[in-house]
Amino acid sequence: MKAPLVVFPAVLWLAGCSDAPRKLEANGAPVPVKAVTVTAEPWPEEYEAMGTVRARMTAALSSKVMGYVREVHANTGDRVAAGQLLVVLDAADLEVNYRRADAGREEARSAIPEAENGVAAAKANLELARATFKRMSDLFASKSISNQEYDEAAARLKAAEAAYAMAESRKGR
Repeated sequence: MKAPLVVFPAVLWLAGCSDAPRKLEANGAPVPVKAVTVTAEPWPEEYEAMGTVRARMTAALSSKVMGYVREVHANTGDRVAAGQLLVVLDAADLEVNYRRADAGREEARSAIPEAENGVAAAKANLELARATFKRMSDLFASKSISNQEYDEAAARLKAAEAAYAMAESRKGR
């Protein structure tokens, strides 16, 4: 098994040896070439080029709220750490808006008892209208009241139901 492995490379080496120069044929006319002489040239020690230097890492800074910058604690190119204070915003506008919202909340809180009283009054009126309508219905069935009086009692009941529903919806806001 070792003999073929040694003989094969030797055969390949001997096959490449020949006394006659090889002739390569081109597809057509010979290719013209230009010979150049290599010479040593002085190379400048400094090389000037234009370019842009960019940082490997950048960060976009923004604020969750709009405001005027009152103080700046870092400049372009400074190294900063996570959590470091960079700028201080003027909070005057924010404080005014906070006070306005707080006043609105207090106004809404003070309106709750008023809304509850409105619901209670509308409920009382609805109960009265229902009782009155029941009496009027009994009287109308026995022909003791006119159609007009019965219609007025029915209209008062519908108005009381609407007023109660409106008071409940205002309370729920």
